Amino acid sequence: MNELITRTRIQPPRLRSDILSRPRLAQIFCELLESKLVLVIAPAGYGKTLALVDLVHKVKIPACWYSLGPADREAHRFVSHFVAALARQFTAVGDETQAAVQSLAAGNGSLDQIVTTLVNELNAHVHTDYLFVLDDFHLAGDCPEINQFVSLFAQQADDHCHLAIASRTLLNLPDLALMLARGQVAGLDMEVLAFQADELQALARRNYGVELADSVAQEMVTATEGWITGLLLSGPAQQWQKASRLHPV
Repeated sequence: MNELITRTRIQPPRLRSDILSRPRLAQIFCELLESKLVLVIAPAGYGKTLALVDLVHKVKIPACWYSLGPADREAHRFVSHFVAALARQFTAVGDETQAAVQSLAAGNGSLDQIVTTLVNELNAHVHTDYLFVLDDFHLAGDCPEINQFVSLFAQQADDHCHLAIASRTLLNLPDLALMLARGQVAGLDMEVLAFQADELQALARRNYGVELADSVAQEMVTATEGWITGLLLSGPAQQWQKASRLHPV
């Protein structure tokens, strides 16, 4: 693997003990994975990453992961990490494509050729369904070359690939409308990701040892519209956190 690849960015985060598994979301995700492209679009603090971390540890298919950072707006860096994330899971994949990436960096070849090489490698060596998560895509989503690359890959990859993209903003993929028309795209938004009262009760019970009455949980969810960050910054939740530090549960 290229030594310039940040390995921690291309491995799924561990499932921490404080992450609440939400069966409702897991069920929705599993149903949406019938599609080639799953979009998870919501503002910051709605639990997109945590929901996807829970998903990759639940699905019974191989899972690849790439967490984007601000530096990944550069197309060569993005494509290198994209390919490395797949190669980490499927070790027979990547050598030919990385050679094509290096050729592009030297001024030869094109993004179309890289996508074709990668898709052909995957088709030759991967014969099982797999999930590929791109997290925080908004950090690179204003780069036309990256949007073109992802759009081409999403269309040309075979049906074994299920690409999930999490972003704070709507995607600007060139052929997204075409994929929508073909029924290849599904998605979740902030309304689906928002915590429901029973999920807040489960979180309070598991992480803080607090039993919330139905009416209290519903009032908190209504006040914050289920925004998990808002819930955790609310006065009651701050008191739970203080109490749990004093009296571990």
